[in-house]
Amino acid sequence: MDQSESILRLVMLILAAVCGVMWAILSRVFRDEIRQGNLLFVANISTGIGVALTAQRAVHSNFITIQIADWLVVGGLTVFCRGVATFSHTDRPSPPLWFLPLLVEVVSTAFLPSDASSYPVRSLVFNAATGVLSFFVGVQCLRGLAKQRSRALLAIPFLCVGVLFFVRLAQVLAVWLQGGEPVGDFRLNFVPYLWGFMVFLLIANMSAIGVVAGTLVSRLRGLAANDYLTGGLNRRVITEKLGGHLVNFERHNVRLSCILFDIDHFKHINDRYGHDAGDAALMHVGALVRSCIRKTDEFGRYGGEEFIILMPNTTIAAAQQLAERTRLALEGSPLRYGDLCIPLTASFGVADVLTGESQESILRRVDLLMYEAKQAGRNCVMLPT
Repeated sequence: MDQSESILRLVMLILAAVCGVMWAILSRVFRDEIRQGNLLFVANISTGIGVALTAQRAVHSNFITIQIADWLVVGGLTVFCRGVATFSHTDRPSPPLWFLPLLVEVVSTAFLPSDASSYPVRSLVFNAATGVLSFFVGVQCLRGLAKQRSRALLAIPFLCVGVLFFVRLAQVLAVWLQGGEPVGDFRLNFVPYLWGFMVFLLIANMSAIGVVAGTLVSRLRGLAANDYLTGGLNRRVITEKLGGHLVNFERHNVRLSCILFDIDHFKHINDRYGHDAGDAALMHVGALVRSCIRKTDEFGRYGGEEFIILMPNTTIAAAQQLAERTRLALEGSPLRYGDLCIPLTASFGVADVLTGESQESILRRVDLLMYEAKQAGRNCVMLPT
Protein backbone atom coordinates (compact mmCIF):
# COMPACT_ATOMS: atom_id res chain seq x y z
CA MET A 1 0.00 0.00 0.00
CA ASP A 2 1.55 3.30 -1.10
CA GLN A 3 1.55 6.49 0.96
CA SER A 4 -1.18 8.21 -1.06
CA GLU A 5 -3.52 5.29 -0.49
CA SER A 6 -2.83 5.33 3.25
CA ILE A 7 -3.53 9.06 3.42
CA LEU A 8 -6.74 8.69 1.43
CA ARG A 9 -7.89 5.85 3.67
CA LEU A 10 -7.28 8.02 6.75
CA VAL A 11 -9.07 10.99 5.17
CA MET A 12 -11.98 8.72 4.26
CA LEU A 13 -12.32 7.57 7.86
CA ILE A 14 -12.09 11.14 9.17
CA LEU A 15 -14.69 12.35 6.67
CA ALA A 16 -17.10 9.55 7.56
CA ALA A 17 -16.57 10.18 11.28
CA VAL A 18 -17.10 13.94 10.94
CA CYS A 19 -20.26 13.47 8.88
CA GLY A 20 -21.55 10.86 11.29
CA VAL A 21 -20.92 13.02 14.36
CA MET A 22 -22.50 16.00 12.58
CA TRP A 23 -25.73 14.07 12.00
CA ALA A 24 -25.72 12.77 15.57
CA ILE A 25 -25.46 16.35 16.88
CA LEU A 26 -28.11 17.68 14.49
CA SER A 27 -30.53 14.92 15.44
CA ARG A 28 -30.15 15.93 19.09
CA VAL A 29 -30.53 19.66 18.49
CA PHE A 30 -33.40 19.42 15.96
CA ARG A 31 -35.20 16.31 17.13
CA ASP A 32 -38.51 16.99 15.39
CA GLU A 33 -37.03 18.17 12.08
CA ILE A 34 -34.16 15.65 11.71
CA ARG A 35 -35.54 12.42 13.11
CA GLN A 36 -33.34 10.27 10.88
CA GLY A 37 -30.04 11.86 11.96
CA ASN A 38 -29.02 8.81 13.96
CA LEU A 39 -29.54 6.60 10.90
CA LEU A 40 -27.22 8.81 8.85
CA PHE A 41 -24.68 8.69 11.67
CA VAL A 42 -24.64 4.87 11.53
CA ALA A 43 -24.59 4.93 7.72
CA ASN A 44 -21.54 7.20 7.49
CA ILE A 45 -19.55 5.26 10.08
CA SER A 46 -20.42 1.87 8.58
CA THR A 47 -19.60 2.94 5.00
CA GLY A 48 -16.35 4.63 6.04
CA ILE A 49 -15.08 1.59 7.95
CA GLY A 50 -16.16 -0.76 5.15
CA VAL A 51 -14.31 1.21 2.45
CA ALA A 52 -11.20 1.49 4.64
CA LEU A 53 -11.19 -2.27 5.23
CA THR A 54 -11.65 -2.91 1.50
CA ALA A 55 -8.46 -0.98 0.79
CA GLN A 56 -6.57 -3.45 3.04
CA ARG A 57 -7.26 -6.48 0.85
CA ALA A 58 -3.98 -6.27 -1.04
CA VAL A 59 -2.12 -6.57 2.27
CA HIS A 60 -4.43 -8.67 4.46
CA SER A 61 -6.83 -10.98 2.64
CA ASN A 62 -9.21 -12.49 5.16
CA PHE A 63 -12.88 -12.71 6.07
CA ILE A 64 -12.85 -9.24 7.67
CA THR A 65 -11.28 -7.32 4.78
CA ILE A 66 -13.37 -9.15 2.17
CA GLN A 67 -16.82 -10.27 3.35
CA ILE A 68 -17.20 -8.03 6.40
CA ALA A 69 -15.95 -5.00 4.45
CA ASP A 70 -18.49 -5.55 1.66
CA TRP A 71 -21.28 -6.09 4.17
CA LEU A 72 -20.41 -2.86 5.99
CA VAL A 73 -20.47 -0.88 2.73
CA VAL A 74 -23.79 -2.37 1.57
CA GLY A 75 -25.21 -2.05 5.08
CA GLY A 76 -24.09 1.57 5.30
CA LEU A 77 -25.70 2.37 1.95
CA THR A 78 -28.87 0.59 3.07
CA VAL A 79 -29.16 2.69 6.22
CA PHE A 80 -28.13 5.81 4.29
CA CYS A 81 -30.87 5.22 1.73
CA ARG A 82 -33.42 4.54 4.45
CA GLY A 83 -32.56 7.77 6.24
CA VAL A 84 -32.19 9.99 3.19
CA ALA A 85 -35.47 8.86 1.60
CA THR A 86 -37.36 10.34 4.55
CA PHE A 87 -36.19 13.81 3.51
CA SER A 88 -38.00 13.46 0.17
CA HIS A 89 -41.28 12.58 1.94
CA THR A 90 -42.11 9.93 -0.61
CA ASP A 91 -43.85 6.65 0.13
CA ARG A 92 -41.30 4.36 1.68
CA PRO A 93 -41.34 0.59 1.21
CA SER A 94 -41.47 -1.74 4.15
CA PRO A 95 -38.19 -2.56 5.96
CA PRO A 96 -37.88 -6.05 4.41
CA LEU A 97 -37.66 -4.52 0.92
CA TRP A 98 -35.06 -1.99 2.03
CA PHE A 99 -32.82 -4.65 3.57
CA LEU A 100 -33.31 -7.24 0.82
CA PRO A 101 -30.09 -6.24 -1.08
CA LEU A 102 -28.08 -6.50 2.15
CA LEU A 103 -29.61 -9.90 2.91
CA VAL A 104 -28.76 -11.14 -0.60
CA GLU A 105 -25.20 -9.83 -0.21
CA VAL A 106 -24.68 -11.61 3.13
CA VAL A 107 -26.27 -14.91 2.11
CA SER A 108 -24.48 -15.04 -1.26
CA THR A 109 -20.98 -14.30 0.00
CA ALA A 110 -20.85 -15.64 3.57
CA PHE A 111 -19.47 -19.04 2.61
CA LEU A 112 -17.28 -18.01 -0.31
CA PRO A 113 -13.51 -18.35 0.10
CA SER A 114 -11.76 -15.18 1.20
CA ASP A 115 -9.39 -15.04 -1.75
CA ALA A 116 -9.19 -14.00 -5.40
CA SER A 117 -11.08 -17.07 -6.65
CA SER A 118 -14.38 -15.71 -5.28
CA TYR A 119 -13.95 -12.25 -6.80
CA PRO A 120 -16.31 -12.64 -9.81
CA VAL A 121 -19.27 -13.77 -7.68
CA ARG A 122 -18.55 -11.24 -4.92
CA SER A 123 -18.18 -8.42 -7.42
CA LEU A 124 -21.42 -9.27 -9.20
CA VAL A 125 -23.41 -9.46 -5.98
CA PHE A 126 -21.79 -6.34 -4.46
CA ASN A 127 -22.27 -4.14 -7.54
CA ALA A 128 -25.83 -5.36 -8.02
CA ALA A 129 -26.77 -4.71 -4.38
CA THR A 130 -25.17 -1.26 -4.17
CA GLY A 131 -26.44 -0.28 -7.62
CA VAL A 132 -30.03 -1.22 -6.77
CA LEU A 133 -29.87 0.64 -3.45
CA SER A 134 -28.33 3.79 -4.89
CA PHE A 135 -30.60 3.91 -7.92
CA PHE A 136 -33.71 3.19 -5.89
CA VAL A 137 -33.16 6.01 -3.40
CA GLY A 138 -32.34 8.38 -6.28
CA VAL A 139 -35.67 7.58 -7.92
CA GLN A 140 -37.45 7.99 -4.58
CA CYS A 141 -35.94 11.45 -4.14
CA LEU A 142 -36.93 12.46 -7.67
CA ARG A 143 -40.49 11.48 -6.88
CA GLY A 144 -40.42 14.19 -4.22
CA LEU A 145 -39.70 16.92 -6.79
CA ALA A 146 -43.37 17.84 -7.07
CA LYS A 147 -43.34 18.81 -3.41
CA GLN A 148 -39.95 20.46 -3.03
CA ARG A 149 -37.44 21.09 -5.81
CA SER A 150 -34.40 20.95 -3.55
CA ARG A 151 -34.95 17.21 -3.09
CA ALA A 152 -33.37 16.78 -6.52
CA LEU A 153 -30.06 17.52 -4.80
CA LEU A 154 -30.41 14.24 -2.95
CA ALA A 155 -31.13 12.26 -6.11
CA ILE A 156 -28.06 13.33 -8.12
CA PRO A 157 -25.26 11.63 -6.12
CA PHE A 158 -27.24 8.43 -5.63
CA LEU A 159 -28.25 8.13 -9.28
CA CYS A 160 -24.66 8.76 -10.43
CA VAL A 161 -23.23 6.16 -8.05
CA GLY A 162 -25.99 3.72 -9.02
CA VAL A 163 -25.11 4.08 -12.69
CA LEU A 164 -21.39 3.53 -11.95
CA PHE A 165 -22.14 0.35 -10.01
CA PHE A 166 -24.33 -0.98 -12.82
CA VAL A 167 -21.61 -0.19 -15.38
CA ARG A 168 -19.07 -2.07 -13.27
CA LEU A 169 -21.54 -4.94 -12.90
CA ALA A 170 -21.92 -5.16 -16.68
CA GLN A 171 -18.15 -5.12 -17.20
CA VAL A 172 -17.49 -7.94 -14.73
CA LEU A 173 -20.38 -10.00 -16.10
CA ALA A 174 -19.24 -9.54 -19.72
CA VAL A 175 -15.68 -10.66 -18.98
CA TRP A 176 -16.86 -13.59 -16.90
CA LEU A 177 -19.33 -14.83 -19.55
CA GLN A 178 -16.61 -14.64 -22.20
CA GLY A 179 -14.45 -16.98 -20.15
CA GLY A 180 -11.96 -14.30 -19.13
CA GLU A 181 -10.77 -13.47 -15.65
CA PRO A 182 -11.96 -10.11 -14.30
CA VAL A 183 -9.32 -8.03 -12.58
CA GLY A 184 -9.61 -9.06 -8.93
CA ASP A 185 -9.73 -6.72 -6.00
CA PHE A 186 -6.25 -7.92 -4.91
CA ARG A 187 -4.74 -6.31 -8.03
CA LEU A 188 -6.88 -3.17 -8.11
CA ASN A 189 -5.57 0.34 -7.60
CA PHE A 190 -7.74 1.47 -4.70
CA VAL A 191 -6.94 5.16 -5.02
CA PRO A 192 -9.78 5.86 -7.53
CA TYR A 193 -12.08 3.68 -5.42
CA LEU A 194 -11.35 5.71 -2.29
CA TRP A 195 -11.66 9.00 -4.16
CA GLY A 196 -15.02 7.93 -5.59
CA PHE A 197 -16.49 7.02 -2.25
CA MET A 198 -15.15 10.16 -0.59
CA VAL A 199 -16.75 12.34 -3.24
CA PHE A 200 -19.99 10.37 -2.95
CA LEU A 201 -20.12 10.70 0.85
CA LEU A 202 -19.30 14.39 0.69
CA ILE A 203 -21.90 15.24 -1.96
CA ALA A 204 -24.59 13.02 -0.42
CA ASN A 205 -24.13 14.54 3.03
CA MET A 206 -23.96 18.09 1.69
CA SER A 207 -27.11 17.50 -0.35
CA ALA A 208 -28.94 16.13 2.69
CA ILE A 209 -27.78 19.12 4.74
CA GLY A 210 -29.09 21.45 2.01
CA VAL A 211 -32.52 19.83 2.10
CA VAL A 212 -32.59 19.90 5.90
CA ALA A 213 -31.62 23.57 5.87
CA GLY A 214 -34.44 24.29 3.43
CA THR A 215 -36.87 22.41 5.68
CA LEU A 216 -35.76 24.39 8.73
CA VAL A 217 -36.07 27.69 6.85
CA SER A 218 -39.58 26.75 5.72
CA ARG A 219 -40.48 25.86 9.28
CA LEU A 220 -39.15 29.18 10.56
CA ARG A 221 -41.15 31.02 7.92
CA GLY A 222 -44.24 29.12 8.99
CA LEU A 223 -43.64 30.01 12.63
CA ALA A 224 -43.23 33.66 11.67
CA ALA A 225 -46.41 33.68 9.58
CA ASN A 226 -48.78 31.56 11.67
CA ASP A 227 -50.54 32.06 14.97
CA TYR A 228 -49.23 29.34 17.24
CA LEU A 229 -52.56 28.71 19.00
CA THR A 230 -55.02 28.59 16.12
CA GLY A 231 -52.77 27.53 13.26
CA GLY A 232 -54.12 30.39 11.16
CA LEU A 233 -52.15 33.29 9.75
CA ASN A 234 -51.20 36.03 12.18
CA ARG A 235 -52.54 39.58 11.87
CA ARG A 236 -49.56 40.96 9.96
CA VAL A 237 -49.68 38.25 7.29
CA ILE A 238 -53.46 38.15 6.90
CA THR A 239 -53.60 41.94 6.42
CA GLU A 240 -50.82 41.68 3.83
CA LYS A 241 -52.86 39.00 2.05
CA LEU A 242 -55.88 41.30 2.14
CA GLY A 243 -53.84 44.10 0.57
CA GLY A 244 -52.74 41.76 -2.23
CA HIS A 245 -56.32 40.69 -2.93
CA LEU A 246 -57.45 44.31 -3.08
CA VAL A 247 -54.80 44.99 -5.73
CA ASN A 248 -56.05 41.98 -7.74
CA PHE A 249 -59.60 43.29 -7.41
CA GLU A 250 -58.67 46.71 -8.75
CA ARG A 251 -56.40 45.48 -11.55
CA HIS A 252 -58.05 42.25 -12.67
CA ASN A 253 -61.56 42.55 -11.21
CA VAL A 254 -61.07 39.41 -9.07
CA ARG A 255 -63.87 39.71 -6.55
CA LEU A 256 -63.20 39.22 -2.85
CA SER A 257 -65.48 38.45 0.08
CA CYS A 258 -64.44 38.88 3.69
CA ILE A 259 -65.73 37.27 6.90
CA LEU A 260 -64.92 38.64 10.34
CA PHE A 261 -66.17 36.76 13.39
CA ASP A 262 -65.74 36.87 17.13
CA ILE A 263 -66.16 34.12 19.75
CA ASP A 264 -69.17 34.94 21.91
CA HIS A 265 -68.60 35.46 25.65
CA PHE A 266 -64.91 34.63 25.37
CA LYS A 267 -64.05 36.80 28.39
CA HIS A 268 -66.53 34.75 30.41
CA ILE A 269 -64.68 31.55 29.40
CA ASN A 270 -61.38 33.02 30.55
CA ASP A 271 -62.83 34.37 33.81
CA ARG A 272 -64.77 31.24 34.74
CA TYR A 273 -62.56 28.41 33.49
CA GLY A 274 -59.13 30.05 33.32
CA HIS A 275 -56.84 31.21 30.55
CA ASP A 276 -55.78 27.66 29.71
CA ALA A 277 -59.40 26.94 28.86
CA GLY A 278 -59.43 30.10 26.76
CA ASP A 279 -56.35 28.91 24.86
CA ALA A 280 -58.00 25.53 24.36
CA ALA A 281 -61.08 27.29 22.98
CA LEU A 282 -58.94 29.24 20.50
CA MET A 283 -57.22 26.06 19.34
CA HIS A 284 -60.58 24.31 19.03
CA VAL A 285 -62.05 27.14 16.95
CA GLY A 286 -58.94 27.32 14.75
CA ALA A 287 -59.01 23.59 13.98
CA LEU A 288 -62.74 23.64 13.27
CA VAL A 289 -62.59 26.67 10.95
CA ARG A 290 -59.66 25.21 8.99
CA SER A 291 -61.75 22.10 8.40
CA CYS A 292 -64.63 24.20 7.03
CA ILE A 293 -62.86 26.56 4.62
CA ARG A 294 -61.70 25.79 1.09
CA LYS A 295 -58.08 25.45 0.01
CA THR A 296 -58.31 28.80 -1.77
CA ASP A 297 -59.57 30.60 1.35
CA GLU A 298 -57.20 32.24 3.83
CA PHE A 299 -57.87 32.13 7.55
CA GLY A 300 -56.17 34.20 10.19
CA ARG A 301 -56.41 35.44 13.75
CA TYR A 302 -57.12 39.15 13.60
CA GLY A 303 -56.72 39.80 17.29
CA GLY A 304 -57.75 38.27 20.62
CA GLU A 305 -60.83 36.16 19.90
CA GLU A 306 -61.46 37.77 16.48
CA PHE A 307 -60.82 35.86 13.27
CA ILE A 308 -60.91 36.74 9.60
CA ILE A 309 -61.49 34.64 6.48
CA LEU A 310 -60.57 35.95 3.03
CA MET A 311 -62.41 34.36 0.11
CA PRO A 312 -61.01 35.37 -3.29
CA ASN A 313 -63.19 35.03 -6.39
CA THR A 314 -66.23 34.41 -4.20
CA THR A 315 -69.66 36.06 -4.16
CA ILE A 316 -71.13 37.39 -0.94
CA ALA A 317 -73.83 34.71 -1.14
CA ALA A 318 -71.18 31.94 -1.13
CA ALA A 319 -69.37 33.69 1.71
CA GLN A 320 -72.62 33.81 3.67
CA GLN A 321 -73.04 30.07 3.19
CA LEU A 322 -69.53 29.41 4.52
CA ALA A 323 -70.12 31.71 7.49
CA GLU A 324 -73.40 29.95 8.29
CA ARG A 325 -71.78 26.52 7.93
CA THR A 326 -68.96 27.57 10.25
CA ARG A 327 -71.43 29.04 12.76
CA LEU A 328 -73.41 25.80 12.87
CA ALA A 329 -70.22 23.76 13.19
CA LEU A 330 -69.13 25.83 16.20
CA GLU A 331 -72.57 25.63 17.76
CA GLY A 332 -72.60 21.86 17.36
CA SER A 333 -69.03 21.29 18.59
CA PRO A 334 -68.67 22.35 22.22
CA LEU A 335 -65.19 22.44 23.73
CA ARG A 336 -64.30 19.32 25.71
CA TYR A 337 -61.99 20.62 28.43
CA GLY A 338 -61.24 17.97 31.02
CA ASP A 339 -64.59 16.93 32.47
CA LEU A 340 -66.21 20.14 31.23
CA CYS A 341 -68.29 20.70 28.12
CA ILE A 342 -68.08 24.41 27.24
CA PRO A 343 -70.50 25.65 24.56
CA LEU A 344 -69.01 27.85 21.86
CA THR A 345 -70.73 30.20 19.44
CA ALA A 346 -69.60 33.14 17.32
CA SER A 347 -70.99 36.24 15.67
CA PHE A 348 -70.19 36.86 12.00
CA GLY A 349 -69.97 39.86 9.72
CA VAL A 350 -69.82 39.19 5.96
CA ALA A 351 -69.14 41.67 3.16
CA ASP A 352 -67.70 41.81 -0.34
CA VAL A 353 -65.22 44.41 -1.52
CA LEU A 354 -66.62 47.43 -3.35
CA THR A 355 -64.97 49.26 -6.23
CA GLY A 356 -62.34 51.69 -4.99
CA GLU A 357 -62.61 50.45 -1.40
CA SER A 358 -59.53 50.60 0.82
CA GLN A 359 -58.31 47.98 3.24
CA GLU A 360 -59.39 50.09 6.21
CA SER A 361 -62.85 50.51 4.73
CA ILE A 362 -63.62 46.83 4.17
CA LEU A 363 -62.30 45.95 7.61
CA ARG A 364 -64.40 48.67 9.21
CA ARG A 365 -67.53 47.47 7.38
CA VAL A 366 -67.20 43.80 8.39
CA ASP A 367 -66.35 44.89 11.94
CA LEU A 368 -69.58 46.94 12.12
CA LEU A 369 -71.55 44.01 10.71
CA MET A 370 -70.04 41.71 13.32
CA TYR A 371 -71.01 44.24 16.00
CA GLU A 372 -74.56 44.24 14.62
CA ALA A 373 -74.58 40.45 14.97
CA LYS A 374 -73.60 40.88 18.62
CA GLN A 375 -76.37 43.40 19.14
CA ALA A 376 -78.86 41.07 17.45
CA GLY A 377 -78.34 38.42 20.09
CA ARG A 378 -75.03 36.81 19.01
CA ASN A 379 -74.56 33.46 17.23
CA CYS A 380 -75.73 34.80 13.88
CA VAL A 381 -74.45 36.02 10.49
CA MET A 382 -74.96 39.63 9.43
CA LEU A 383 -74.69 40.97 5.85
CA PRO A 384 -74.88 44.50 4.40
CA THR A 385 -78.41 45.73 3.86
